[in-house]
Parts: sequence; structure tokens; C-alpha cells
Amino acid sequence: MPVGFTRRPITPRGNSILTKVVELIDPGTGWWDEQLVNDLFWPEDAATILATHVDENLEDWPTWHFDSKGLFSVKSAYKLAVQIREKEKCRDASGSSLNTSHADTLQWEKIWNMEGVKECWRSLNLEEVRLRLVQYQSGKETVKEILSMTAKDQLKAVVLLWKWWYARNKANVGDKKLTSLEVCDAVLYHIMDLEKLHQCRTPCMKVNGRWEQPPADIYKMNSDASFDVSTKTGGWGFLARGSNGEFLEGGYGYILRASSPL
Repeated sequence: MPVGFTRRPITPRGNSILTKVVELIDPGTGWWDEQLVNDLFWPEDAATILATHVDENLEDWPTWHFDSKGLFSVKSAYKLAVQIREKEKCRDASGSSLNTSHADTLQWEKIWNMEGVKECWRSLNLEEVRLRLVQYQSGKETVKEILSMTAKDQLKAVVLLWKWWYARNKANVGDKKLTSLEVCDAVLYHIMDLEKLHQCRTPCMKVNGRWEQPPADIYKMNSDASFDVSTKTGGWGFLARGSNGEFLEGGYGYILRASSPL
């Protein structure tokens, strides 16, 4: 149904045995069976159904009716969750109808200015970063701004946002709510771990892969081989070139049995 919050008919099901929309369509005309629709549904539902266009040549496709384009996104799902929560709490009886712009104002414009938010960013010396991010209204713009920061600020901001999101999810399922100080301590702990991991990385040895030509009238042969200790098999190959780099000879082979790399 293209109306209402649930997109379902308001008519009680009663004893109806029909389960599919196609059962409401007259196979002879390819249009709604008006008599059947009027018999099964209340006038409000019947009028909506009969006004809905039917085209048997169009394929069915899934659509998310809480988005104007019929597409599902994290943003549209979040807005829906906020709307359902506000409706259940009945905070404002006069505004019980789902007002998307009100939900946007409530969640997106005020969140950066909440006291707990400011406290965390200040404790981590990220107040300037917060002021840079507060001007953006979309996640895409926020990510672009974070990527333009120094590596140190990037790491702090990303870990803070991640840890905050994690703590919020835990609180939503009934776990203990973390204080601003606990969130900041967790952020610093994870940053310290990441920095230690970065410091412990073994630097890669730079290998000079440039081929050097041999003297005139001298041939140069390069060879390589491999060995798999688990299967005791291996392979080999070689390439011979002259002083000007021209190809002279090459070959490769497979070793079925080998006791060791040597």
C-alpha cells in the first residue's frame, strides 16, 4: 500500500484466505477485480488499491518505502529508528505524525554541540578538529575532511568515532554506559596499541632488481628456483642474455621429488 506508516491495509484480515496481490486481479481484464476488492477491504483501502496502476509487463522489485527513491541506506534506516522511538515515547502528542525534517534537526544539528561530545574532543586535544567537522552535514564530507588532516589527528578522530559508535551500540542493548572519561581512556589505549604495532614492523629490505649488462663477448645467465617443504617439490628457471641485453637462451623445469632446497 503506498500510504501509511506500515504500508499495510488498515482493514482487519478476518477470515480471508487470499494471500497474494495477484489474487485480487481479474485474469480476463488484467485489472483489479473491483467487486472482490470492495468486498474484502474497507472503503479507504479499496479506494487506494483501485487507484494503483497495474502493469503485468513490469517485473516486481524490492523497494525501501522509507526513502524517497525506494533505496535502503544507513541514513534512512537511522531516521526510521529515530521516528519509531519518538513515536513510542509519545513525547509530543501534537507532533506524533512522522516529521522527517524534525528528526533531522533533532539528531543532526544538535549532536555535535552536546556537552558529552565537546568534553571528549577537548580531552583528546581535538577541539579544533571538532570545530572543523561540525560544519558538515553528511558522512561523505566528514570523511573527506578527516582524510585531509595530519596522520596524528586522523588516527585520533577515527579511533574516537569508532569507539564512540561501539560504546553506543553496547548501551543500546542494555550494557553499561561508558562515561566520557572512559571513552577517552579507551581511545588512548587503542591508539597506543596501534602505534606500538607500527613501530614493531620490520622494515622491508630494498632489493635492486635492475639487470646489469656483462662485458662485451660475455654471456650472462640469471637463474632462480623454488622449493615447497610440505610437498618436497620444486621448480627452476634460467635466462641467458648477451652484453647488449638480447635474449640468447632460456628454460624452466619442475622438480617432482627433492629432499631439501639444496
